[in-house]
Amino acid sequence: FHPLIDRHLIREYLLALLKSTTTRKTERSREDQYAWLEERRDQTSSLERNFLKLLYETDRRLPDRAQHRPEQEVYAEADFYYDRDGLPGVCVFCDGPDHDQPIRKESDQRERGKLADLGYRILTIRYDSRLEDQLAANHDIFGAGNQAVGA
Repeated sequence: FHPLIDRHLIREYLLALLKSTTTRKTERSREDQYAWLEERRDQTSSLERNFLKLLYETDRRLPDRAQHRPEQEVYAEADFYYDRDGLPGVCVFCDGPDHDQPIRKESDQRERGKLADLGYRILTIRYDSRLEDQLAANHDIFGAGNQAVGA
């Protein structure tokens, strides 16, 4: 029960939403998109490499962009970015141990908070948690994938 939303009025919309699917805007093949992202990721980051590789190998949704700064006035560049039709996108940050440093952590929280306030969804992939578990926790973005390959 919600005091401002009449679930009976939006029933048909919600049922239609259950059957909805997302479509990729890119005209690249999956293999070409993976290669394109691989070229653009931070080449010094093994976490970014492993994240992208696991998405590809488990047939999950690949990002639309890499190293993307969605708002010029916010000093935050997403390692990977997913477009959302008509909405601010999903910013994926792959955080290695350097992001645990107090000054960096504070800066990350401040700038990512600004993006969240503008409607962006913020996902942080951490070096100290299993990648497979982090992908599964965000299956609405990455998809369910197929059998995991040694994550």
